[in-house]
Amino acid sequence: MTFDPSATGLLADGKTRSPHRADGPTAIAADESKTFAVHFLERDDNLACNVPMALTLGRAATVGGASVTLRPISFLASNSDV
Repeated sequence: MTFDPSATGLLADGKTRSPHRADGPTAIAADESKTFAVHFLERDDNLACNVPMALTLGRAATVGGASVTLRPISFLASNSDV
């Protein structure tokens, strides 16, 4: 599988935000796991931590060039996440 963090999105307040910065696409073997850095908000962005959010994965994952459908991951951020 190949995963492209720049193809993810942050859904909050009815808007989907693309990443400001993200790691590049990486192939992941079946017996591996990877951690990716993805940054959606910068200091000038305004989004309250108590707003329900979801990480949308869209076309971020592919196998053999075909998109893999992954459901959004819902979460609520906290001040310690910033």
